[in-house]
Amino acid sequence: LCRDAWGGVELIQACKARLRREAAQPALGARGSDTHRLRCAGCGLTPIVGERYRCVRCVQGVDLCSGCFGRGKHGHHGFVVKSLVGDAWAAAPRVKARPNQ
Repeated sequence: LCRDAWGGVELIQACKARLRREAAQPALGARGSDTHRLRCAGCGLTPIVGERYRCVRCVQGVDLCSGCFGRGKHGHHGFVVKSLVGDAWAAAPRVKARPNQ
């Protein structure tokens, strides 16, 4: 088959560039990725992308996305947070709204 029938050299170069960009990105759920292979217990979002919040009291591992954590889901327990897969956990204090705001 002729390369021109498939889009020519420009298409091939664009495809190679895209493959290089994708190869540079961490794989889904891999160390350094911002995509956690988990389901949010609050809204069902799968996978959790960005900050992942985990309850420190519940044995079954309640994980929340940043949206649900910010809306106060599962607010009766403390949480820890991590941004990337493989990062260390950090305390995630809840900010209480001030009256009249």
